[in-house]
Amino acid sequence: MMAAIIGPVIKAHGGTTINYPERKPGQPDAAEIADRLKIMTKSTVYLSVIFIVISALSLGLFFKFRTVEKVRKEQAATGDGFQPVANYSSPVEHEQ
Repeated sequence: MMAAIIGPVIKAHGGTTINYPERKPGQPDAAEIADRLKIMTKSTVYLSVIFIVISALSLGLFFKFRTVEKVRKEQAATGDGFQPVANYSSPVEHEQ
């Protein structure tokens, strides 16, 4: 968002091509502003890629665990698969 909005606005006002005469000492000149915009654009793109990768991984894990949970529920309904125990040494005694 920053790279898509801020960079073109600064370029449209000439901040990267023209050194204004009313520039105060210590303020960046056009070359410095252009360099900073390049850095900002690159870092914004890198962050976007990182967020996209993290989102894709999270979505993949969501679908994987949703499938695993669905299989577990189906196994529990049919009596196959994992059976809960009261403790690790003896099975659950069901009251009849």
